[in-house]
Amino acid sequence: MSKNKIQKIARTIAAERQLNAAIQLWLNDGDSLAVHTLGMASYGLLHDLAALKDQNYKEWSSLVAKAHGGQARFRQTANQLKHAGRDSETPVDVPSNERNEVLLGAALVSYRVLTKDLSNIMGAFHLMMLMTHPDRFRVSADKDLDIEVGAQVAAEHLRCDIALRRKMVRGNLRLIQNGQLPSNINVRRGYHEDDH
Repeated sequence: MSKNKIQKIARTIAAERQLNAAIQLWLNDGDSLAVHTLGMASYGLLHDLAALKDQNYKEWSSLVAKAHGGQARFRQTANQLKHAGRDSETPVDVPSNERNEVLLGAALVSYRVLTKDLSNIMGAFHLMMLMTHPDRFRVSADKDLDIEVGAQVAAEHLRCDIALRRKMVRGNLRLIQNGQLPSNINVRRGYHEDDH
């Protein structure tokens, strides 16, 4: 009788695979609950590992969660999907695209804390998040008011149009895959342990 060998991988690699798959699902307009479930599984693992590694990250992640109603609210849908026995009659909140994007962005920041790198699809998504949510990534305002106003208008248009955000990620991904952009471009923007 042959025994099936169980393959084992590091937790960081497992979370990377989940996060890459969640971003791919988001990019292809996949089911928002599936995006959220994979994204939250990855975020939960990466968050715990990054918090063990870096106290500044722990403070940053608390601020992100607080901006979205606290850790309980940030994890509410994932917990509803995991723990049906606790409250089986309560309907599950379907996460919005913006909520999923924030979750995926937070997960990739956690991944970056651990690895100092991003996969191609993570890098493409990260660039879109920098353009769409410069406030969340602490991108400083341009000193030229005309450029700053233009950037803010562009960010607002991106926030209002998910098809345009997906198109931007696809374009970023092509540039990264063709070697025209590094996957970890601008990784020092937003949370980074050297920022503090």
